[in-house]
Amino acid sequence: MNCAASGHANPERAKFCLECGDRALASSRQVEEVSRALGEAPVLVAFTRIAYGHAHLAAGRAADAIEAARAALDVFGRAEKERAGESATLLAEALLEAGLQQ
Repeated sequence: MNCAASGHANPERAKFCLECGDRALASSRQVEEVSRALGEAPVLVAFTRIAYGHAHLAAGRAADAIEAARAALDVFGRAEKERAGESATLLAEALLEAGLQQ
């Protein structure tokens, strides 16, 4: 798998690893490495934020997931609008989880 494909696939892997927080975090770190290797293009940075958002949710850190989701939504809202829905969904899940924790 090339770097660009890996950058797009690993956030999805992090999402599906919600049951296993360690693997979600590892996938997030891989996305971050790919993003850096490719010069931290804004869209890859947003994918990194999504991956970390899912990892934070898996670890029970809803506030951190909210921050990551908002950062991704900001980028996708400007650069790749068709992906904004994924960020918005993550944000909604994190806000819901944060409400349940309070």
